[in-house]
Amino acid sequence: MAADESVDPEIRARADTTLAAVDAGASVRPAFEAITGELAAADLDAMARAPDQSPELREAAETAAARLRAGEEPSTGEKPEIVARKALARARSDADNKARDAAAQVRRFAFTWNDLREWWSGYDPAVLAEGTTAEDWAAFEATLEGSLAFAEEIRRRRGET
Repeated sequence: MAADESVDPEIRARADTTLAAVDAGASVRPAFEAITGELAAADLDAMARAPDQSPELREAAETAAARLRAGEEPSTGEKPEIVARKALARARSDADNKARDAAAQVRRFAFTWNDLREWWSGYDPAVLAEGTTAEDWAAFEATLEGSLAFAEEIRRRRGET
């Protein structure tokens, strides 16, 4: 790579420096990952700018390049297109998981509040006024206050206020 004229001059210079470090006894694996990571990130950057790629793949390539640079994903020497396609698959999977999580959250919300419908009808206020501890009453008040604030936020987002 250090001698490959088609590689970006900055990456070639770092590859040359890295080769010298390996010759001087530095570990090969970290050097390999660093240089191939830089090369893969550069290729992914080019893919992210390529008008012949789908918008999804361009975004996935950009994300994969950022992950490589941040050290969140080591370079394994895979072709950049494979790295980008894996990033795209992860992004699609994440989006699917978020959609499933959102649907489950809505169902849990509905079940919770259906279970609580007219919950107070099973309690005698006089008994609770006399029998609850200060700690239990404070917990009830905090839950009620939080619930009302949450309801107000949902109303606002639904355009109902």
